[in-house]
Amino acid sequence: MVGMTMNSCDNRSTPNPASSSSMASENQQRAKLGLRMIPPTWCLYSAEFGEENWKSVPPGAGGDKKSHRDKSGKLLWEEDYYFSGKTFVTEKGRNWEMLTVHYDFGSDSFTVNYMGQDPATAELVAKLGPASSVSEKLLTADNILKKWGKSRL
Repeated sequence: MVGMTMNSCDNRSTPNPASSSSMASENQQRAKLGLRMIPPTWCLYSAEFGEENWKSVPPGAGGDKKSHRDKSGKLLWEEDYYFSGKTFVTEKGRNWEMLTVHYDFGSDSFTVNYMGQDPATAELVAKLGPASSVSEKLLTADNILKKWGKSRL
């Protein structure tokens, strides 16, 4: 679906860039890796130039996911977005406090990023580095999300 834009969170039928059989296979891979799966209740919000934006239904019920594919449709990377529900203000305006779990399929690596103003949460994420294990990174994400009353999966 390279170069095509679509929105599918409405009631109209819109083609899915991933077939249901490939989605099931990709979800099995996500489960094995410890990534959040895309349940059938989620909708494809947009797809353009190999990038897919997924939203939970109803909005806010589980989170958001962004996937990026190469021209053949192979997954290159994904990001899962988790929101605490809090906002903060910077010189550029109001932002949502957010944790991002990024997975790169090519290098088989995870990155955890935090956007917010909580020093304790920022410190937890800052301790993670390239030498941190996958389990350390995911445990850190899980601990932050637990404080927010949320689950990574």
